[in-house]
Amino acid sequence: MRLARTLKHYGYMQFHPCVADYPQDQSHVLIAAGNRELSFRVKLTPDSVKEGSFKITRIRCWRITTTAILMSMCLEGMVEELIMKKQGKNMKQPSDRSKKGKRKFQ
Repeated sequence: MRLARTLKHYGYMQFHPCVADYPQDQSHVLIAAGNRELSFRVKLTPDSVKEGSFKITRIRCWRITTTAILMSMCLEGMVEELIMKKQGKNMKQPSDRSKKGKRKFQ
């Protein structure tokens, strides 16, 4: 498990492959969100891939596409984590949920 956690995109949300108009028309792109960044892998030729990433703290403007809702939710969660960490608050865990009103079903 420790070895797996050291992998480059461990824990990232992987999106479906998409087609972009940058750096060339019809460029095939893989996008992953995690670790406070968006990571892009662009297939330039059949045997050539270019990688890049954008830190979410530096993104100012977005154009919305079909995957925008899921990507937006991932980014929103990462921003909330950053703000909570900056304010010295702890992240909520499932075990933090209130046990009040727990119902038994028969």
